[in-house]
Amino acid sequence: MIDINLMRREKGRREAAPRRARRPGVSVKVPFNLTTLFIVVIVLLLVIVLGGIYINQTNTIQGLDSSIRKAEVERAQLQDKINLIQDLKQREDRLKVKFGVISDLDRNRFFSAHLLEEISKSLPDYCWVTALTETPGAISMEGSAFTNMTVAEFMDRLSSSPMFQNVELTSTERQATEGKQTIKFVLTASAVEASASAAKVEPVGPVAPAKGGK
Repeated sequence: MIDINLMRREKGRREAAPRRARRPGVSVKVPFNLTTLFIVVIVLLLVIVLGGIYINQTNTIQGLDSSIRKAEVERAQLQDKINLIQDLKQREDRLKVKFGVISDLDRNRFFSAHLLEEISKSLPDYCWVTALTETPGAISMEGSAFTNMTVAEFMDRLSSSPMFQNVELTSTERQATEGKQTIKFVLTASAVEASASAAKVEPVGPVAPAKGGK
């Protein structure tokens, strides 16, 4: 007769059952040491430092952009003022040129008037100036007189004037004027700009007596 022992199978089944109940999920163990911690800390520090640098640089760039915009606005305002100053300067220069031209014209006008007045004062009797040519610093006169002595007297008077220098006789010739023999002459001289006081001739008259005199 053969005996079959079923108790062991049940016991084996009962012992195997708890092992199946230990599998509710999968768990993985990660090895951990100080080196890994150090690397993580270094990475975090680098991220923090780089982030701070980025934020600082961003703020700096924004500040520079703001300063640039402000400087551009100020430059535009200053450029308007600069353009205005340059325009005023150009106007001033043009006015100076115009005033200079007017001053030269006035000076030449008064000088010519004084010149003619001095020539008229220097003319002796029976001597006439028929033509006058004026160039910068020099004059040429054509005239006529009855005698050579009259021409010489005219030259002496011109030489005595403060407005004439280097008076020279260029040419003389005899000619008939209204049936009378006259001498046609040409004189040259250097014209000197003299002050109004030097050009004027003091009138000759009786001297006023001093106070208390008889």
